[in-house]
Amino acid sequence: MSQSNTVESWLQFQLRVLTQDELSPSYFSTGFIDGIPDRTPQRWQLAVDMMYRCIVSGLVGVVTPRYRNDHDAFFHAIRILNPYDERGINLWYGVDLFSTDALVELIGKYFPETGQYDGTVNPVFIQELKDIFAEHNVPWSDAPLLPIVTNDHSASA
Repeated sequence: MSQSNTVESWLQFQLRVLTQDELSPSYFSTGFIDGIPDRTPQRWQLAVDMMYRCIVSGLVGVVTPRYRNDHDAFFHAIRILNPYDERGINLWYGVDLFSTDALVELIGKYFPETGQYDGTVNPVFIQELKDIFAEHNVPWSDAPLLPIVTNDHSASA
């Protein structure tokens, strides 16, 4: 029996990998999720909202100097620059994100180093993640927190 590719399994995997290396925002716009294919506005929206939740909650930080101390500018840019077209390449592939000590601690709490990766969703981890998001007023939901702007061709970041 294979496990379905849920938003929970996707995010759990993304965050575990992020604790191992700095990654570009494009990493949040890819990966297998049943019902939300890559290269769609829905996938872009999910990436924006999950990065927003993780940054606001103190689990993820921005390395790139332009946005390190100006998260509002970063949030604006990821909303208006599509990760799947030419205009968004510099942002989505040129910025780096990192895991904070809080994320490393959280991942270590639920996923001790065993040498073998187990992709099974840990519901207790997901619940704690949801609680962290809620505590920071960026709750896990299907409603967009930072709606993407899909038709603004004059935008610049």
